[in-house]
Amino acid sequence: AGSCLLTYCSCCILLKAKNLSRHSKYNSISKHCFGFLGLWLVKAIIIINNIGLSIIYLIIFSNVMSNIISAVTLDCELPSVGSTHIYCSSASLKVIGATFM
Repeated sequence: AGSCLLTYCSCCILLKAKNLSRHSKYNSISKHCFGFLGLWLVKAIIIINNIGLSIIYLIIFSNVMSNIISAVTLDCELPSVGSTHIYCSSASLKVIGATFM
């Protein structure tokens, strides 16, 4: 509920700044209100935000893929010493094929 209220308030402030400054982009609003320092600060915050979102997507993707792989290979037998083959049931192989196609 707190993040919803914060998002609502920030959208209201952004719309007021847009209407008062007659600019429609983050860069031009920040430059108009705070000068070049504000412009570079907003650019840096946007870059940091985008990097953070990319990292979160990678974390979620790795968690999902590790769960899929561990579920699929649950009934697979690891190779014995000197062997390089992994033996899985046909059901696991069908799930692997369906997952990646």
